[in-house]
Amino acid sequence: MLQYLLEIMAQVFGDNSLFIVTGASRGFGKELSRQITRKIGRNSVVVLVSSNMESLSEVKEEIGRDTDAVVKTFRIDLSGEDVEARSDEMFKDIPPQNYNSATLIHNAGTLGAIGKLSKLTANSKSIGEYFKLNVESMIILTSIFLRHFSSFSARLSLVQITSLGALQPLFGMSLYCSAKSARDSLIRMVALEEPTVRCLSYSPGPLLTDMGDALKSSSDDMRAALAMDQWRWFTCEESASRLLDCLGKGEFLSGSHVDIYDLINK
Repeated sequence: MLQYLLEIMAQVFGDNSLFIVTGASRGFGKELSRQITRKIGRNSVVVLVSSNMESLSEVKEEIGRDTDAVVKTFRIDLSGEDVEARSDEMFKDIPPQNYNSATLIHNAGTLGAIGKLSKLTANSKSIGEYFKLNVESMIILTSIFLRHFSSFSARLSLVQITSLGALQPLFGMSLYCSAKSARDSLIRMVALEEPTVRCLSYSPGPLLTDMGDALKSSSDDMRAALAMDQWRWFTCEESASRLLDCLGKGEFLSGSHVDIYDLINK
């Protein structure tokens, strides 16, 4: 059993592995990137993606103090009009024949407007911008990733950071839940269409991040409706570790939605 697990983990984190992490400039994405660099083997590369190059450079420098792993940065504004062009440009610098495995982690995402839909000042422009960042860009990047490696034998994995809100409605979070549901659906579709690609939607639990702080500062009514005082809040370190352990062991059905509580209660 131990040998089997080591072989599975080697397929993801072994020599000549590639990881691409979006939203890597802070919070959960930053911590994920840091932990990945400590797991990967020789001749492996981690590509950090964000719209904030200054913060990405700081993350790269910080990671560099702890590891000799090759870390690259690339600027893509996932809410911009040039997502496809910038993604194509990024992959031009990634020779697919160099890697035994390649993993794309869709971590970038935003909370969106909070409050009852009837009270939001939503319009087509703001809604379009929200779904461009949280859904459309994910579809584009996933399509390019799959196409880029289609003629090569690299073991592919696709991960997206999701939420309980993808499975059930959360009061006052209509945009957020709608986007997460769409992302979960995309992962299931890729799993259906690409049976050799390991696909996972991972719900990291309530995190102690800027997004978590925004939720904590919401109205008393919303906090009560969400029963927020009963939530267990997780550090990025613990949740990232749970995800990477799950990904390495491969103990999930491709296309499935795995919550951190599923892993804790195993």
